[in-house]
Amino acid sequence: MAETRKEQNVTSDWWLGMPHTVEPKILEWLEKYPDRLELRHTTQYTGHKIYTLTVTNKGIPTNGKKKLLTTVSHGHEPAGTAAIMNFINQLLTGEHLNGQKTDLAVETVLDETLLTFIPIANPDGRSRAPVDCWDGSIYNASEFFNYMKGWHTDGSRFDWPEPRVWKQSEENVARVGITYAQIDEDTYAENFWAPEGTQYNALMEELGETYYYDALLDLHQTYEEEEQYDTFVQYADADWMPKAQQEYAIAWGKKIQDAFEKIDTHFSGVRTGGDERWIIHQFSVKYGTPNLLFEVQNNHPNTPMDEQLLYAETIIRGSVEWLLRSKITIDS
Repeated sequence: MAETRKEQNVTSDWWLGMPHTVEPKILEWLEKYPDRLELRHTTQYTGHKIYTLTVTNKGIPTNGKKKLLTTVSHGHEPAGTAAIMNFINQLLTGEHLNGQKTDLAVETVLDETLLTFIPIANPDGRSRAPVDCWDGSIYNASEFFNYMKGWHTDGSRFDWPEPRVWKQSEENVARVGITYAQIDEDTYAENFWAPEGTQYNALMEELGETYYYDALLDLHQTYEEEEQYDTFVQYADADWMPKAQQEYAIAWGKKIQDAFEKIDTHFSGVRTGGDERWIIHQFSVKYGTPNLLFEVQNNHPNTPMDEQLLYAETIIRGSVEWLLRSKITIDS
């Protein structure tokens, strides 16, 4: 279904959230900073590449380094992508994407950590979004949900199937929602519930087998119009999640909450829940890697794009500080 792309009300060269802006920057970094960057990718059925970027000082052995995997699962949630790209740029160049000098203690982070990022786990879905950033100024909540989930030929919304893997031959879908990735000629899946063997799942397995991370950070955006919060954190408290991982996640979440308080974020607190079918929980149980899921408000006038970027990057920075148990900024 062809569509004229609407203009974003605010555009910026420091918000990199779409595959066509993210990929060139990644390839530029790889050429300039091979001593700090390792690149992997897998290719979706549609031909879009899912990149993983591992940033560290390659001159120092990885044994003993703290290891964090950060991923952005969903096509309709670009703030985490923009934050990842800005954070990586600081580690590689010493500057934010807008040219401002970073306050990060770059060499400390590179020497003492190994940080892997998946900026866009569903570039297929992201590439079909009508805007680079959902800030609530162009599409209302109902329109946002329609783009996220898709719609039938009669115009009704295609609501969540269960499980969230479905075949076009069995559904009456006129437009596929941007939360879904096409995984074969007839099948679509929400990446967060990606079945075993799909591109994203296989890539996560490859990373898990290679690095055995200390922590897994999953960046999301919430989309409840009536909610008046900017952020919240969620961890799994079910019996299938080891108690030690739950305790780790609680303490980690508290670290981020402290960071939020410093920037006056409307934080709604810690929530529990989850589903053992979620790919992050499968990863955590298999590899013993504690995970946290963070949400930043999406498509809401209360959180314009600069605030979305700030909140998402605060989560990343706070998580790295949690790993190192120390500040990672240089006092001005």
